[in-house]
Amino acid sequence: MVITKEKFIEKLNGLLNQKNIPSKTHRATYSSFKIEKKTITFKRDSTDQIWKINIDELYKAYANLKSIDNLTKLKPFVGYKTYSPSFAILMFIGLYNPDGSLAAY
Repeated sequence: MVITKEKFIEKLNGLLNQKNIPSKTHRATYSSFKIEKKTITFKRDSTDQIWKINIDELYKAYANLKSIDNLTKLKPFVGYKTYSPSFAILMFIGLYNPDGSLAAY
């Protein structure tokens, strides 16, 4: 069962209090999360580069993908180079398991 967009955004707000979250492979970490209108802004710690993900696109990915066993499944939904942080966010907020399967909710 897919959660509502309102509940999804509520879960995303939990990122604001996190020091950092790891990527699926634990090779990268992301921090300094901010939510501004329809965008999540964050920093990739290893490069200090600031990245952005559209919340509507991330929700569409979640609502349409029953599994994310390969991060390129996110390609139709989120911007270039944001597959890994998108999955890290979805995993951190409890919607996907580390193996890419949809978490029971």
